[in-house]
Amino acid sequence: MHENIERVIGCFIEVDFTNLNAMANLVLNPAGEARARTQYRCFEYLRLLVAAAGHALDAYGLGDSNRDHYLGDCIQRTDILELVVRAAGCTAAGPSSTPLDADSPKMDLHLPEAMGASDAALSATDPVEAHRRYQNYCAEMNRVHPDPLHPAPELATTETYFKLVDHLFSSLVYVEKLMGTPKIDWNADHFTLDYKPCPDEVKLVINLDAEAISAMDNNKDLQDKPNWCANRVWYVMVLGFFLGTSLSLVALTVPFYLTHLGANASQTANIQSFFNLAQLFFCPLWLWISEIIGRKPVYIVLFAGYAVTTGLTGLAPIIFQTKGNFEANPQEQISYILGMRFVTGIFAYAIPIGFVTVTDLASPRARPMALIAVNVMTLVGTAIASVIIAFIFTTGTYTGDNVKSFLHTFYLATALLVIGLIFSCFFRESSAGVIARKAAKKMGKTESQAYKTNVKRDNFFVTFRDILKNKELILLWFAYVFQIFCSQLPVATRGFLVAKFYGFTSAQEAKQLNALSDIVAIALTVCFVFGLTRIIANRIGELRVIIISVYFAMLPSLLRWAVDPPIPKWIMFLPFNTIAFSLGDALFIQFVTLYTTPKNRGTLLGLFQIGNSVGRFGSALMGGELYNWSWRDGSIFFLLYGFTSLLLLCFVKPPLEQNTAAQIEQRQLEQKRRQAFV
Repeated sequence: MHENIERVIGCFIEVDFTNLNAMANLVLNPAGEARARTQYRCFEYLRLLVAAAGHALDAYGLGDSNRDHYLGDCIQRTDILELVVRAAGCTAAGPSSTPLDADSPKMDLHLPEAMGASDAALSATDPVEAHRRYQNYCAEMNRVHPDPLHPAPELATTETYFKLVDHLFSSLVYVEKLMGTPKIDWNADHFTLDYKPCPDEVKLVINLDAEAISAMDNNKDLQDKPNWCANRVWYVMVLGFFLGTSLSLVALTVPFYLTHLGANASQTANIQSFFNLAQLFFCPLWLWISEIIGRKPVYIVLFAGYAVTTGLTGLAPIIFQTKGNFEANPQEQISYILGMRFVTGIFAYAIPIGFVTVTDLASPRARPMALIAVNVMTLVGTAIASVIIAFIFTTGTYTGDNVKSFLHTFYLATALLVIGLIFSCFFRESSAGVIARKAAKKMGKTESQAYKTNVKRDNFFVTFRDILKNKELILLWFAYVFQIFCSQLPVATRGFLVAKFYGFTSAQEAKQLNALSDIVAIALTVCFVFGLTRIIANRIGELRVIIISVYFAMLPSLLRWAVDPPIPKWIMFLPFNTIAFSLGDALFIQFVTLYTTPKNRGTLLGLFQIGNSVGRFGSALMGGELYNWSWRDGSIFFLLYGFTSLLLLCFVKPPLEQNTAAQIEQRQLEQKRRQAFV
């Protein structure tokens, strides 16, 4: 099925991976990395032996051009083994005194150029003569330093290459201990803690042993590296800014235009509920597709879909005009706009795809702030949209002219989405799983058991089953839904209160107050999030920050219930809901990302994002109905969801938090050092 999807979408979107270093996303499993490390140690010590003998490194294929550190050509085409034998105090083979038999065993360690990365051109050597020297090396080293744990293979070929390297390394460790031989620290950091096989080494080892293949999983990298310029998180933030600005222009305009047309509280709230109802079904689908074809094409579809549907929504007054009267047929306009909001919701995965992409790019210790930054950049876009609404589209020639303001707002939103579409075309693919699978397919290594275990994409039902079997993910999902209920219920109903509660004679005036309150709330949120969140999370951990965000989400509802009517306008300017949603949304996702792998990241986060859609859809639906009943008594019901979320969070045990990451990283480094110790 996924192959058909890839073909269909590929007809419209060209996924260009030619500029990607695909091998950087294919890595070695622990056994493969150990083999690469052993080869590298041998390579470095053989360089010392050659230099001590006064020979040129390039003459032995040990120069800097040998990027994958392959030793096969060096062993087969030079007398490097004789240098090792002499350094061990043994007798080298020397020239053969008898003619070589063409039917004798032959050494076969030469690789095609496509498999190696060395530019060194060594002269050809008779494979029979190379085998004779190899036999002498084995005999002499077994005499002075027998090693039953790493026996030398009887015949040196590409299939037995790593057994040969293991035996050679054992011999070199023995040689290094002798008097008068070059010295090296086998346990230096560049051999242990700092060692990471380069892409050329990865390619070599996988070509020689397909069972060494794996995909890069940045969840295993616990180093504190918030270098957003290097890992392209900033580009995701730019895309989020365009999305936040354009979508907020729409969100800040539509409720008041519908109110102007005569919409009631339920219809106004349905602007969000219809949007999130479509998101409920299509967001998981798009994130699953992104695990098949990559994040970049899904981003392109996102901007293109939003641009088309936003443009069509903005044509509502023109479509339903009667003899130049753009406000004619109000109920038909309301139904059309609500229907288009549902269609727009098909592409409502802007924040989820941003979260998935940031998860691909940022390590776990940098990821919480990166996820929050994506949310905040969307809020900054909302603030810019609020400024535009408050000081442009509600003043001057737009004062009292709801239709003109509506049309021009949608024109601008569509233009911003087109600009975002252009930017998304230059985004580099971020999914390590997608890139690794394409690289493995190109190398022809998709039939190995290691590929199926470490690289091949998990299907939808396997991922869904993994979620159902994980108690922590179930608890996080329900806590997430109730936290969104609590934080979004006041947001979903604020537009209606502002339009109806303060006696505005024009929807434009109500829209201006709503936009001004957004500007203030977002400015305070940005200061709080960027100024305090990292400090607080490093001290108490992300789980307690989420708990604080739930309390924040409960405050506006409590104030709406507690204060005698009319509600003071200053309550609308409070940033608590904005802070709660920015922190809670990002940090819940941070915990979930720790359970993802390159095989299931898009699918798992897509399934979890159903909670986001349920929370937003349910809050808009319930908020409208509760406020139709009683806006004041309905507000107190909002608190129940916050308390439920807090109760569920009592049982959550996250695998990693900022206040414990340093200790876990230190344990990982100690374990890595022990495994690589000689």
